Amino acid sequence: MYRPNLAHYAEHADENADSDGYTVQQAAAMTGLSEHTLRYYERIGLMQRIERHGSSGHRRYSAADIARLDVFACLRAAGMPIEQMRTYSDLLAKGATAAKEQQALFEGHRKVLEAERETLQRNIDFVSLKIAYWQAVEADDKAGAARIAQEARARIMENSHTD
Repeated sequence: MYRPNLAHYAEHADENADSDGYTVQQAAAMTGLSEHTLRYYERIGLMQRIERHGSSGHRRYSAADIARLDVFACLRAAGMPIEQMRTYSDLLAKGATAAKEQQALFEGHRKVLEAERETLQRNIDFVSLKIAYWQAVEADDKAGAARIAQEARARIMENSHTD
């Protein structure tokens, strides 16, 4: 799961208290996103136009920008496609009036994650069978190995009909 770099927040909070925001390097370090990703999110409209430093023209990320980037990082870590993230971002602008749409968006993505979890669990179970098989082989338990191999074949057949 994505976890923001809280130590980095604390480390840089004081040095930016009187400045006009966080640099792209600081924002990348704080969110765990690459500098390229930060620029990309702005370019495709996930992020509103980021303020620029007056004299240098460099991007300066506000605390609100960092918080929004953290949400996007969590959504990406959860496997949400960019297009759905864009929908989420667009719905944010509508506020509470889009609550039902936001719920539907996240409920749909949760179903995708639950299906992925089920597939992952089937794979873990299969690997566990293979471990048990080789433990039986090592212990010279021919009957146990045969039983486990038969169960593994049954799981393969079962999975080939569900995927």
